[in-house]
Amino acid sequence: MSYSLEAMFSPTPVVPLSAALFDDKGVRVSVKRLDLLDAEISGNKWYKLKHNLAAAQRQGAQCIVSFGGAYSNHIHALASAGRRLGVQTVGIIRGEAPPTLNPTLADAEAWGMQLQFISRSDYRRKAEPDFLADLQQRYSHSYVVPEGGANALGIQGCGDIMREIEGQVDDCDVVMVPVGTGGTMTGMSAAVTSKARVLGIAVVNAYAGLYADIERGLAQAAEPPLAGWQLLDGFHGGGYAKVDEPLARFLREFEQAHGIAIEPVYSGKMFKALFTLIENDFFPRGSHIVAVHSGGMQGLRGMRKKLMRWD
Repeated sequence: MSYSLEAMFSPTPVVPLSAALFDDKGVRVSVKRLDLLDAEISGNKWYKLKHNLAAAQRQGAQCIVSFGGAYSNHIHALASAGRRLGVQTVGIIRGEAPPTLNPTLADAEAWGMQLQFISRSDYRRKAEPDFLADLQQRYSHSYVVPEGGANALGIQGCGDIMREIEGQVDDCDVVMVPVGTGGTMTGMSAAVTSKARVLGIAVVNAYAGLYADIERGLAQAAEPPLAGWQLLDGFHGGGYAKVDEPLARFLREFEQAHGIAIEPVYSGKMFKALFTLIENDFFPRGSHIVAVHSGGMQGLRGMRKKLMRWD
């Protein structure tokens, strides 16, 4: 594992987004294009992984083990990173092995990841000491990354997203981000050094737990965010990865209008919320909002059947 992690990717651009609604409401919107980072190691998943990968390098790990569902962007990104770094990866996958691997898992296996399917009941034990000790024994000299890269090193890496934005935009008032576990928002909020506040859009139906996790993570930060942070509920559309006709229609219309593809699990719900909030005068006139496109476009392959019903 001698590959230079820091040299792997360059910061992605922040680009303006135009719409008659924005002009009417007197706001400016830009997009931090994390989706342009890489087709395989997508968006915010790289930021959650990079310090964990560096820690594995320092420890001389021969294997990196992590967890995820059948369509996990995290598992997909880890498998690709492992191939490039020349290190074995193991994906502990929730649920029974399917007769045919979906595109996400087929990619991971093709890139050399060993897939281990476990029952949902066993999967719920993934953070228990006995379960982790068994993993360490089964995969000797391994480094274990929590599901989604949700640990202190993952949160630290997400701070770099905010640092990049502040280096690219000098008049940002709000940075908007989709929130699935809270790790990305926590890291970004902890890294703020400007007047910008971080606004999270919960894409799962677990507001109280998300809020508590973010609050707990920020309590461990060296300093509180200068402009505070806010997490909004009511935009998850029924729960994680739930898709309805209005969301499917919004995805199509957004891509047609702006030339930017978005997926329905994270960024799609966030951008839909952004337009709703602007329409309802949530942001003061003169505001500059930077919306973070968190990537994860490979996962769109697993959502096409859901979306096709409304084509």
